Amino acid sequence: TLTFEVQDDDGDWSAPAIQLLTIIEPPLEIIRDNSDTGPTETSRTGEWEVSGGANPFDPDDPDRNSLWARGGNDEFFWYFTAPQTGDYEVWEWHSQWTSRTSAAPFEISHADGTTDYPVNQQMNAGDWNSMGIFPFVAGETYYVKVTSVNDSSSTCADAVKWSLVAPGNDPPTATIDSIAPNPATEGDTVIFAGSGSDTDGTVVSYRWSEGTDVLSTSASFFTNSLAIGTHTISFEVQD
Repeated sequence: TLTFEVQDDDGDWSAPAIQLLTIIEPPLEIIRDNSDTGPTETSRTGEWEVSGGANPFDPDDPDRNSLWARGGNDEFFWYFTAPQTGDYEVWEWHSQWTSRTSAAPFEISHADGTTDYPVNQQMNAGDWNSMGIFPFVAGETYYVKVTSVNDSSSTCADAVKWSLVAPGNDPPTATIDSIAPNPATEGDTVIFAGSGSDTDGTVVSYRWSEGTDVLSTSASFFTNSLAIGTHTISFEVQD
């Protein structure tokens, strides 16, 4: 909460003007450049050559460049392990060269499968080009792949970016802490204890079941009415 006041020539102060200022975190972004050569960052097959094309990603860094290939037998992969579940916008960056293809065949993997997206690399060089918004799951690894076109034009492999646009929900985790005694004699009181955790919220509900029968909706409960035999008990939590 910011306040602003003024003082007149008689020494009196005005009533304060008040304005709220909110500072938010910047959007979550992950960028992979062709120069990132770690096994979890990029990989390639075929013959990719260093390009002299103008405006590769991060032109102020002398170690940055772009690559090119032609012939249809060359593939370049950028890898992404989602730090947070949600929808991400996927972007491509290419450098400028007169022979660039008008339909670079990109393939985007995501939580729902894969999507093909042709990029016109004759246009909008030296900038981010959106290839769409897709769902991703935290902890899972995905890729973006470009394949060289099988003609006289050149295909550029430069940089790819994933930008979080809509955070998703990570499901909670249920844990059966104990079932005792186990095994039990008919008529014994058996105590069931469970717990749950949620990485992006709190656990609010519990459910113990045997098949379609709900035994309890508490984290812990006891019963002495189980019949002789083996029982398969499930425990779930809800965030």
